[in-house]
Amino acid sequence: MIIIKPLSQCSFSDALEAFNKGFEDYYIPVEMSLDQFICRFGVDRLSVEHSFVAFYNDTPAGIMLNGIKRVKGKKHAWNGGTSVAFLYRKMGIGEALLKATLEKYQQQGVVEASLEAFTVNKKAIHLYEKYGYEIVDTLFFLKHRGSFPASLLKKKNQLAYSLKRRLAKDIQNLPFYTYDVPWKNQFDCICDGESFIALNERNEEVGYLLFQKNFSSIGIVRHREFRYFLSRKR
Repeated sequence: MIIIKPLSQCSFSDALEAFNKGFEDYYIPVEMSLDQFICRFGVDRLSVEHSFVAFYNDTPAGIMLNGIKRVKGKKHAWNGGTSVAFLYRKMGIGEALLKATLEKYQQQGVVEASLEAFTVNKKAIHLYEKYGYEIVDTLFFLKHRGSFPASLLKKKNQLAYSLKRRLAKDIQNLPFYTYDVPWKNQFDCICDGESFIALNERNEEVGYLLFQKNFSSIGIVRHREFRYFLSRKR
């Protein structure tokens, strides 16, 4: 028997079991400890009240993590992770979780819901489209290892731009800032995020870059994760 419960009515241990079992064969490693799992709710602005855990005969079998926040007075929602354990797939658990989530969105007055899925995950995409989601864009993940070439870093800026370094939250008042980007690329969802704001020759703010430092266990910066860049039309 399949039972869907709000995560707020479950233990974090059951929720973590559902999460880790569901992502065992995922495209990237996402297994978490209990501390990491709990921490993620604050970092990614997820909600235990709006998330759901599926049980099959009292065994945690699936999970759907959700966050809801207000943007300019309107409620927006994000699906921050959906998984079903391998042994319980093709039983309708994913669809049951999605139905419970969409009902919650409706109750909360959500006007826009978003999520991200790997393009190869055709089954999940088909399910989301069945319930009204539409593909609006494709995201690319770029990675560079090692140092950048010195010739690139020393290249003269022919457009005469200068940069000022600020916190991520400092870009929210830029006249061209938009929330119309993936949830985790929004300034308030980047934990300890920073920004560079570009200025033209007239000292006008014309663009920004968001980034986040990733530290090793001993506090050394391992890499900087650049999130999003937007420039204003001239």
